[in-house]
Amino acid sequence: MTREKIMVDLFEFSSPTYYKWTKHQKRKIFDLLDYAFTLEELEEYLTTNRIKRVDKEKSFEILENSSIDFLTKLAQETDYQYLNKIIKLFIEHYNENSNSISLELFAEKLYSKKIFFEIADKNYNAKMIFKTVDTFKNEHLSILNYICKNYDNLKTEIEKITDRLHREFFEIQEYDDYDMYQDDSENNYEDEDNGPELRFAFEMEDYKEKDE
Repeated sequence: MTREKIMVDLFEFSSPTYYKWTKHQKRKIFDLLDYAFTLEELEEYLTTNRIKRVDKEKSFEILENSSIDFLTKLAQETDYQYLNKIIKLFIEHYNENSNSISLELFAEKLYSKKIFFEIADKNYNAKMIFKTVDTFKNEHLSILNYICKNYDNLKTEIEKITDRLHREFFEIQEYDDYDMYQDDSENNYEDEDNGPELRFAFEMEDYKEKDE
C-alpha cells in the first residue's frame, strides 16, 4: 500500500485533498505521523485497528508501574533498608531455579541468609521473612517475573523508594526523639548550632550502617 493510499484511507479524504495538504499547505500532521509511525504500522492500524508496538509499550508501562507499586509496598510492609537485598536474593533464587519462581524455595533462602538485623527482638528476622514472603504471595506472577528480568532498569526506582522512606522515617523520629535527648545533657553531643539534634544525626548514621 502506497503512502498516499494509506493517508487517504486514514483521513477519509480524496487524493486531490491529500496532494493539497502535503504539497501546498504542508500540514504538520503528516510530519508527526512520519515521526511516530512507520508506513507498515499505519497500514497495520488500518487493517486491524491496532498497532502491536504501541500495545507492547503500553503493556511495558503497566508492568513497570505495577512493579514500582509492589516494591513500595514491600518496603513498607517489611523494612525499607533491606529492600534491595531482598530483591537481589529473589533474583538469585530466580536464576538458580532455572528462571522460575518458587516462593517456598525463596523463603528457605531468606531463612538461610538471615538478612534482617536483630536488635532486641530475637524473632525479628522470622517476622520480617514472613511479611516478605506474604507480600510476594499477594502479587501477580507476571509482576514478579518482570522484576527479575528488568532489575537493572529498576535499580534507580529502588533507590528512590528507599531514600523517600528513609526521609519519612527520619522526619518522624526527629520529632519523637528531640524531647528525649534535649534534657539528657550528659549523653548529648552539644554544640551551639545543632544542640541535641546532632546526637540524633549520629544515631541515624549508626542505623544506616547496619545494612552495609
